[in-house]
Amino acid sequence: TDWGVVRLVVLNPNHARELFRRQGYNFIEGDILLVEMDGGASLRDICANLLQAEINISSAYALTYHSNENPVMGINVDETTLATQILIRHGLTLLGHEDLSDPS
Repeated sequence: TDWGVVRLVVLNPNHARELFRRQGYNFIEGDILLVEMDGGASLRDICANLLQAEINISSAYALTYHSNENPVMGINVDETTLATQILIRHGLTLLGHEDLSDPS
């Protein structure tokens, strides 16, 4: 059988979960780090910081959403809590799904 993987970052996870269930879609939920790529932040820096802590990156991709006119990266790691602490310690800005809402 054919299948595909679609990764979504949604504003309201509870609502999305209910819609998927109601429509009969199979899905898996997981944590993702949303990193604002401001000023001096680069994917290379993020990877180096996580590598030094021996944290594995499963996937990384750019979001179409921008924070303060800066691009945002979605990064899936095997140690979310530790990765969050490390990236914050290195001065990176992490966002939550509530930060993705339209302020208007």
